[in-house]
Amino acid sequence: MPVEPRERGGHGRARRPKAPPPAVEAPAIPLRDPRAIAVHLLVLAAVLASVATQLFDTDMWQHLAVGRAIWTLHRVPTTQLWVWPLYGARDVNYAWGFEALLWPVWTLAGVPGLFLWRALVTLGAFSLAALAARRLGARDLALAVVVTLAAVMHRERAFLRPESLVDLLLPLELLLLEGWRRGGSRAVWAIVAIQLAWANLHLSWPLGLLILAAYELDARRARRKGSLLPVAAAALLATLPVISAARAPDRATIATRRERSQRSRSRARKGRATRV
Repeated sequence: MPVEPRERGGHGRARRPKAPPPAVEAPAIPLRDPRAIAVHLLVLAAVLASVATQLFDTDMWQHLAVGRAIWTLHRVPTTQLWVWPLYGARDVNYAWGFEALLWPVWTLAGVPGLFLWRALVTLGAFSLAALAARRLGARDLALAVVVTLAAVMHRERAFLRPESLVDLLLPLELLLLEGWRRGGSRAVWAIVAIQLAWANLHLSWPLGLLILAAYELDARRARRKGSLLPVAAAALLATLPVISAARAPDRATIATRRERSQRSRSRARKGRATRV
């Protein structure tokens, strides 16, 4: 099969293929454009539809009961008050902040207030997530499609649980970190307050520290100025009370186990005496 001769330059060397022209990014559609307004309304409808379900989660009543106890006792219960077999045992509650916020909503507005709470929290979470995605480079129709799909999947987990507030804190932290990565904004210190709130809302709070570590490693790899280590250290200090509470000596549980053991031995002795 004949082979076509390669083109050669003046010195007999093969010419290199020309590099393709750089891709030109399409301009973003203005927010006031009718097409953009229509897309945003559809996305809003999808997000609201994700929370248009019944409040059937039984954990919600447990959270309301703990919130009622917090407001009645004027403190966070540190021992088990809810089930008899473990009554008096140490109880480390990572979600007490959520429960303390949820109980006034129930007392003031009842079931409609809970529906409104869920809708506002969901709208806030998706709005912050969309802003964070735009800052990371997402644009227009692709972002709208992803948010709509996320809203459809969120429908299966649209519960009144502590992790719903984490949906607000996580994209907010990403927004602050992206601002720091682009220009070293001092607003990144607000992550300390986010971490403090997160540690008292849900046990997933170590995820916030892992995100800080990832951005710090990225900054070192890219040799950018500034460091997130002071912010990470302050955020870790803010969560130390939660860590110490989780590792505190469990005297109440030890006493409960000792009492159970004594009752078991007593029943065993009675059983042997009965057989004799």
